Amino acid sequence: GLAAVFIADLVRAAQIPNVNVGVVQTAYANGRSTKYMKEVAKVPVIFTETGVKHLHHAAESYDIGVYFEANGHGTVLFSERALKAIRSATGYGRRFPGYFFLPVVEQGFRSDDSQKVAVRQLLALTNLINQAVGDALSDMLLVETILTCRRWTPADWDRVYTDYPSRLVKVLVEDRTKFKVTDADRVLVEPKGLQEKITEAARSVADGRSFVRCVQTSRDDPRLEKFRRLNFLPERRFPALQVQRKFGTRELTSPIGFTPLLDCVRVYAEAATREECDKLAYKVAGLVFDLAGGKGSRPKEFL
Repeated sequence: GLAAVFIADLVRAAQIPNVNVGVVQTAYANGRSTKYMKEVAKVPVIFTETGVKHLHHAAESYDIGVYFEANGHGTVLFSERALKAIRSATGYGRRFPGYFFLPVVEQGFRSDDSQKVAVRQLLALTNLINQAVGDALSDMLLVETILTCRRWTPADWDRVYTDYPSRLVKVLVEDRTKFKVTDADRVLVEPKGLQEKITEAARSVADGRSFVRCVQTSRDDPRLEKFRRLNFLPERRFPALQVQRKFGTRELTSPIGFTPLLDCVRVYAEAATREECDKLAYKVAGLVFDLAGGKGSRPKEFL
């Protein structure tokens, strides 16, 4: 949110026409951040499936697209159209060997110094941000730059909004391939009827939201072949093991005591308070266990 709001403010101050700024989030993004973007910062938000490849592709639909996963991976993308508009606003500038485009900021401005500063800062950001891949160093420098320009401390940044309490619960199931999702992983299509009960549970608490997600990777997935060649898979390294792989999970049975890794799905929940959040998470986890083939004994915390 820090980068998106700062860049959107700069675009407005620079008076650059027809350049849109947007944010891409996943289902794991905290609902308070989405609400802040839409209602306070007035920055459009779209959702996509989890994974940088999905966010990166969606961000390309904006002139300036901002995406950061909940785990911190992300960057800012500037389209060629946006870059041309920013450089044009500076009087375009001259190119020197070994240097970036240097703005001739004294030319081409139509209004006051605030516009000049905004354009210069936008141009500087295009050189600071690693658009190919959001590496940690460039992202850290971006944060430091924005806080300096805002004259904020980290505490000031933290006070912009407060995240809703959230919880992630793992539920063991007999077969997680039965779970089908849509709408950027936020809506459960199968098993039938379960999504309606999840929605009802979420509505029972203030600002409640919950979804069920699973990662499906088959044993025959070609992405696993390189690990087989390198003897990384347990059936190669430990021939004595009996291995059954079900969509990315392993069940290992061995006389030397390996702990079985079983099929599971993840339940994410958030709400206005910690108490309501936990109640919602365990309620949905209980619904999944009871209605979608939970495996083993039912955890006592499930409602």
